[in-house]
Amino acid sequence: MQSEVTMDMQEFSEIVPFDNDGVMKIHHHPGVYVIYRPIDRLQTDVELYIGRSEVDIHRRLMCHLHGRGNRVVGEMARLHPGKLSFNYMYLPKYDPENPGFNAREAEAILIAEIGLDALANRKHEGLYEVEVQQDKDFKTPGEAQQNQV
Repeated sequence: MQSEVTMDMQEFSEIVPFDNDGVMKIHHHPGVYVIYRPIDRLQTDVELYIGRSEVDIHRRLMCHLHGRGNRVVGEMARLHPGKLSFNYMYLPKYDPENPGFNAREAEAILIAEIGLDALANRKHEGLYEVEVQQDKDFKTPGEAQQNQV
């Protein structure tokens, strides 16, 4: 699935190790981040998780690193210390009074471009807006039948 708007990965930070030292270097700002895992047979890294914090990506990444965030990311970090990496972009939090590009929108674009199948985001963590829309679109069998009449 390809999004109409694409993210320029050059706007992101350089890729750094996903460990205490790497996370400690980033500031306490809102933003979006991508955590990567290595694929040894391909000698490359692939996206594992895409996330955002509208308050503090430093704190959110520390939660993931120490098993208090996404379960898959925490387990991968525990089982493969020093093998994961990440990059990030500082962005403002979503503000309906001041629309503009923000962390929430960036996360949604990245997930749409990469696709959920490849990610540990399968529970739609951070995709509250998608879940809310799906809930609005859901109709019980009785409601669907009423709409057909």
